[in-house]
Amino acid sequence: MRADRHCNFMQKPDYMVDILTASKGLQKMKLDSPPSTDLGSYVANLARHHGITYVKTSNDVLAEVITRLADDEVITDETEDLIVALKRADAIDGQDMVCLLGLYLDEI
Repeated sequence: MRADRHCNFMQKPDYMVDILTASKGLQKMKLDSPPSTDLGSYVANLARHHGITYVKTSNDVLAEVITRLADDEVITDETEDLIVALKRADAIDGQDMVCLLGLYLDEI
């Protein structure tokens, strides 16, 4: 069940990028309106548009160690890592990061 999420992307610049979706092929999409499906492609193209890639930091390694010591396991995928990288690069703000992560986790 998908939660009703209200993301505030309307305050962002109105960029247009090419979004490659699995179902519709290449299409134009405004960054202020994330899609309701195929969010992984949206995030990958947003990162590509800004020239951003995920690079694991020493804090990421520390978080993994602490999580393991707590006898827990958190495994992130490429999309989740890219959303974090977008925030670290200030391409999105914290509120947008949480919203994108929520939308993506609802989707998977």
